[in-house]
Amino acid sequence: MRPFSLRRSIPFALVVLLLPACSDSGDGAADTTLAPTTTTEAATTTTEAATTTTEAATRTTTAPTTTAAPAPTTEPTLTLTLIASMQANDVAADDDEVWVVSTEANSVSVISVATREVVAKITDVCDDIPVDVALDEEHAWISCREDGVRAIDRASREVVATVDVGVAGTLALSDGAVWVIDRSSDAGAVSVLDPTRFSLRETIVLPGTCNRAADLVGAGDHVWVASITTDSCAGNPITFRSSRIDVIDPGEAAVVWSSQEIGGVSVRLAAADGEVWASGISDDNLTVIDASSELRGEGLPVTSIELAEVGPDLGRSNSNDRPVLTASDELVWVLNQTWAGAESEAVAIDRLSRRVIGRVPLDDPRDVAAVGEAAWVAYQDGVGLVAP
Repeated sequence: MRPFSLRRSIPFALVVLLLPACSDSGDGAADTTLAPTTTTEAATTTTEAATTTTEAATRTTTAPTTTAAPAPTTEPTLTLTLIASMQANDVAADDDEVWVVSTEANSVSVISVATREVVAKITDVCDDIPVDVALDEEHAWISCREDGVRAIDRASREVVATVDVGVAGTLALSDGAVWVIDRSSDAGAVSVLDPTRFSLRETIVLPGTCNRAADLVGAGDHVWVASITTDSCAGNPITFRSSRIDVIDPGEAAVVWSSQEIGGVSVRLAAADGEVWASGISDDNLTVIDASSELRGEGLPVTSIELAEVGPDLGRSNSNDRPVLTASDELVWVLNQTWAGAESEAVAIDRLSRRVIGRVPLDDPRDVAAVGEAAWVAYQDGVGLVAP
């Protein structure tokens, strides 16, 4: 994607005026000073020549105004296409299909990327509320708030297994396993599922007490978990005290590094090609973490910070929540969720140059899945495709 530009047009009369001066000299600066001298001599010869000179001079004076062009924009408008109207809460996508979780009939809808049509709808997937969805080649994994994680065969569209993990939250696929936040523990925990045996391998308890794991991604050789800490284990998340990032080594099935406490905001994570992108670490900005760096002390191995051009305030959907993030090898997508009545939007960032390349308004954005240079979004009207 490149910013558009407008060609500047030079008035024909101006070109004619300068031609005599340009024909005999290779020095552009010398030509510019000679042209008025020649014109003055012509003016002393005849009144007609003087009139012509005056008109030419007038045209020369007004030329800059005529040819001035607006500065090209670096943020082309993105296009949002509504694909399916539904109550959409969370979304996952690959090159073939888009899976959408909805609290309407506790259902999951499947959209074909090729035809952009809903090709299947599976109802009553959860006994309680469906929370998140993740895809591997054979199964769609659905976390159900109060009744574990469901595995749906992508070919038959049937639920083939349920794994009990307590109070299930966000899902991630990494290191050949399904990782799911378990909110049933006051200490905060992450459960690891075997995707072939449909069984619980282990549950990893996070350090400290009164933690609520909020987000997790697989990056590099580790799983990164963002959690919040409340003043009371029974307290409402709206009044939480701080956030922290914990890094889990899948081989050791243990937390091998924890960051220092991070401000009073909820951290959201995205990962692509050895990088972890986070909102909430630096207020009103994004942070890029090198996931391959050696983890020492409590400081984050930050390679780039403060991408303030994403927005003056990275927005809040409620409480201290920060925007939802997702990433592909090409782009990072941010859902700027703002207070009711304020404009919300999806922002696309070139992952390598760290520059915002476009944005599009969205009503009540809830989740986003990146595929190549496009993104599938769950928002107020349903499921949409955002692309340049």
